[in-house]
Formats: sequence, C-alpha cells, structure tokens
Amino acid sequence: PVPTLGHHPEVSVTDNGAVPPEAYYPNRSALDAAVEASRARGVEPKILLLSHPNNPLGVCYPPSVVRECIEWGRENEIHIVSDEIYAGSVYRESATNTDGPTFESALSVAAGHKGGDGLGIGPYVHFVYALSKDFCLSGLRVGAAYSENPDIRLPMQKLNDLCQISSQTQLLVEKMLTAPSTSQDREEGYWSTDDFLPEARRRMKARCEKLESRLNEAGIPHLASDSGMFVWMDMREFLPPRENGDGP
Repeated sequence: PVPTLGHHPEVSVTDNGAVPPEAYYPNRSALDAAVEASRARGVEPKILLLSHPNNPLGVCYPPSVVRECIEWGRENEIHIVSDEIYAGSVYRESATNTDGPTFESALSVAAGHKGGDGLGIGPYVHFVYALSKDFCLSGLRVGAAYSENPDIRLPMQKLNDLCQISSQTQLLVEKMLTAPSTSQDREEGYWSTDDFLPEARRRMKARCEKLESRLNEAGIPHLASDSGMFVWMDMREFLPPRENGDGP
C-alpha cells in the first residue's frame, strides 16, 4: 500500500478528530516516498494499482487525483492499473468532488494521450472490471480488461486460451446485459443498467445512510461514503491503551 497520511500539508484533521478523505488521496509526494521505500527494500516497483471506487474507503478519487497518478506513472514508466469493479455502485454525489461527476473512469481521464487505435491512453494505463460486485455475480468469474500495450495484450490473449469463459456463461451474460428494460416508464433501455443497477444503488444508499446516522449518534468519525459497500470508520477511541502507555 501507498501511505498517504502526512503527504497532504493542506489537509487538517477536523474538529471531531476525523481524517478527511483528501488525506487518503495518492499524490506525487506519497508516490515518490513509496517508490523510495520500495527500492530501499531492494524491490523495483513496476505497477501502481488504483482501487477506484476505493475498497475499503468507499469513496471515488476525483478526476484530478486519477490524472496526477496517471501522469506520474507515465513520467516514471510505472504502469497504472485502474480496478473499477465498483464503478456501477456509485450511489450519491461526492462530498469533496463538487466540480464534476463523482466517478470518472481512468480510461476517460487518460484518453487522448497517444494517437492510433483505441482510446489513446498509451502503454502505461490499464483497466480491469468484473461483474462480481455491481451485479453480484462472483460465481460466474466474468470480467474485462483493456490495455493498449501490445506487450501486455499478447500474453493475456494467450492466457485466455487456457482460461476461457464457458460458452454457457457467455450466453447467459449476453442475455442478461441485453435484456430489455421491464420498466413501464421507458420504451427503450436495458434491464441490467436501467433497472437493476439503479435499484441496487438506491438500496446501498439507504443502508449507508442508516449506518451513518447511527455512527453520528455514537459520535464515531467516518468518511462520507459515495460508492461500494464500505464505510471507513475511525474506532481508535475504543482501542485499549498501548502497553507503553502512549495512548491508542
């Protein structure tokens, strides 16, 4: 993991002791420090994995943060892998990113960097997604990856020869994703993206609000979640004192 606390001098702890979400955002200072620490252990870093939306913070990185990570990776020739497995589970507006959408894919942020085929994201940005979280289909083991780097695409294509998704599963997923909407309010649309996902997001938001209301009643600091199935809580006050007496 890339430690980020302490690399945001402009961010301060709130009055109730909570750490604001900005303190968890990766930036150049945190990434440079992580690279130096890795090299000190004799390990040359090759990849930065972004969990976006983040597990376990339950928040999306603003586009400016994703862009800074991508630019840093290109400059240092470190590959950026954006894991966006919760992209369909963004259920409310971000509490910090007020200038744009709560979630913006790294593919969109990185697009246009290089010409040629595809999105033009260049050789150092890669995308992964799966149906296991947004659609609750972990048992199907179906996912997708996007890369414009031929040195990565070729071995992935060869690996696919040995790890293919079964024909029955492909047919099932194709039917699910293309099934028409059952809503009486629309003439067009798909059940998966226009019926199922909105209802799933509504339920996640309702459960999150119920949990957050209880945390607020108990005075437990937490991040304002906007995506995924997570609420990041600060439970330090309930920890026993350290043996040396320095506090929790």
